[in-house]
Amino acid sequence: MKFFPLVTMSSIVLLGMVSTAQAGDFNYNYVEGGYSNYNVKEVSSAFSAGGSYGVTENVNIIGSYSKANFDTNSSVDTSLNQYSVGAGYHMPIAPQTDILADVSYLNMEAEASTNGIAFSASKGGYGLGVGVRHQLTDSVEANARVAYMSIDNTSDTAVSVGGRYNINKAMSAGLDLTTVTDKGPEIITSSLRWNFL
Repeated sequence: MKFFPLVTMSSIVLLGMVSTAQAGDFNYNYVEGGYSNYNVKEVSSAFSAGGSYGVTENVNIIGSYSKANFDTNSSVDTSLNQYSVGAGYHMPIAPQTDILADVSYLNMEAEASTNGIAFSASKGGYGLGVGVRHQLTDSVEANARVAYMSIDNTSDTAVSVGGRYNINKAMSAGLDLTTVTDKGPEIITSSLRWNFL
């Protein structure tokens, strides 16, 4: 079974911009939940949850959990769980634009059960990400991300692009498209985010 992430993790590096620009008033204190659709029929359902908490002006703690259930057309129920915890750094590089970077510890656990008997196996690794957030209007944000993951001598790169619509100051809805390289899946994720603080 190939390991890959659900949650959109990722980025684009922007060149030639001034690092003294004003931030886009982005909030790095939030919790969110999402549902993902895969372009592979073996994945029957997938959901994720995560959050971020700012500890300084430019540093935040991040964490996430995701789960994918697989349809194997057999009596075996199979799922893949991914946990991550790490730290991120963000800074303005242009008006209404922040660049992001993060590092995380990753753990993936494959589970299978049949006739009341369960099996599981887990592997640990790390993830690196870089991304950008840009406020297009007061209500609309665009974002992009590139993420690299290495688990048990297996690595993958995921590229994500998406956007968020601010329903109000506390709530926003997002839609992201993620492509996992090395013949990985394409994933469309819809999410709801609650900002706090």
